[in-house]
Amino acid sequence: MDGQVPAGRIRCPNCGALNPEGAAWCGQCHERFRAPEPPAPPPPPPAQAPGAAGVASPELELELEAGTVVDQTPGTGVGAPAPAAVGTKRGAFEVTEGGIQWTCGVCGSRNPIDSQTCDVCGAPFADTVRDRREDHVKGDPNNAAMYSLFFPGAGHGYLGLWGDAIARAVISSFTVGVAVISFFNDAPLVTFVFGLLAFGLWLVAAHDAFREASHQPGSVIIRTRHYGFLMLGILGLLFAMLMITYLGLRAQR
Repeated sequence: MDGQVPAGRIRCPNCGALNPEGAAWCGQCHERFRAPEPPAPPPPPPAQAPGAAGVASPELELELEAGTVVDQTPGTGVGAPAPAAVGTKRGAFEVTEGGIQWTCGVCGSRNPIDSQTCDVCGAPFADTVRDRREDHVKGDPNNAAMYSLFFPGAGHGYLGLWGDAIARAVISSFTVGVAVISFFNDAPLVTFVFGLLAFGLWLVAAHDAFREASHQPGSVIIRTRHYGFLMLGILGLLFAMLMITYLGLRAQR
């Protein structure tokens, strides 16, 4: 587009993203904007006619009406945008007396803009600045929970969270499969443990689908980053149960 910047927008010199005019930092890479170098001083205004003292120029009156008068305090540069006022909020970010802070999307705690993780819960800064997942999640919470009770992952698929839906379906199906196979192979301990685990995963899937649909991601029990650890834990438990069963069979001989 010939590199033209739309009216009312400014381009970040670091990443090239477009930002609202007057922004104190880039919403994409969080680069702080510096005040532009002051242009050459304008020529001195003509002497006012007698009796005209205190009369604002037509240009200044128009700026006052539009509310676009910029900070022209000596030392800040003519036309330099005034810094954001304390208390200004934009998304997860807020300007405070101590500087810009971001609000953790998991626990709601405030953190300095330089912090990469939440000081309270340890959630990464990237989880807050990425597109909020709840903005794309639309669906009735009760329906989501009901579908997950029918089959784990179905409620997340109903909400459009297909990655979560597939992961939960695979983990739950594997757990149920182990319980069924153990039952027909006369391994009651494995059947009981994995049957209980499958029942718990079923309930957790319904709970998490309800929370996702209610836009309460902080209350979700099993999150996306937990699936790999959960599957490794289930495999480790299966190995331990098989070893216990094998040793028990040997002891009976």
